[in-house]
Amino acid sequence: MKFEEKLNIHRYEIGKDDGIAIVVIDMQNDFVHQKGAFAATGAPTFAGPIIPNIKRLLETARSLRIPIVYTRQVSRPDLFDAVQTRSIQSKACVQGTWGVEIADDLKPTQQDFLIDAPRRNRFYDSRLELILRKLKVTTLIFTGFASDGCVESTARDAEVRDYKIIVLSDCTASTDPLRHEAALISMTRVAMITTLDRILEAISVKAVA
Repeated sequence: MKFEEKLNIHRYEIGKDDGIAIVVIDMQNDFVHQKGAFAATGAPTFAGPIIPNIKRLLETARSLRIPIVYTRQVSRPDLFDAVQTRSIQSKACVQGTWGVEIADDLKPTQQDFLIDAPRRNRFYDSRLELILRKLKVTTLIFTGFASDGCVESTARDAEVRDYKIIVLSDCTASTDPLRHEAALISMTRVAMITTLDRILEAISVKAVA
């Protein structure tokens, strides 16, 4: 069975009353740039190829005035608030460094929202839910890095909080293609897995409805 068949990827229809937001998880220099902390340790990252896809999604979302929420992993310079199990990323995404910033091609605008969070679940100890509730969001479209880490952790918590979850298979990535595929298959329990082209079609249909 092909990977796409396991995911049961298909056309997704967004209801006219669904409040949508795009969530961009941790597309930070230390994770996705060739000179970032991950690359410096020799750890592979497959996030580079998804940047053009996410950029395309964000351009469409902004043209339709769909809210965009970015998240960042941020730690103190002394790593006091870092996850205790951190290994290769122990020096990644430190407050005040170049590595903590969002990749240049995906920089937030003044209209976007930026959430800093200390744990993989971006709802934990952050303003994420406050912002989503104020925006009257009911459906979250997830993009970003890593699909088997912060994306999945946040998506699963979002489902518990009664949001509808959509994860874009070609706008998310991990440090290993097999980990990425496994995460997407796992998330089918809580999320609709689809592709950029199909969600763009659904967004466009909703916009003219």
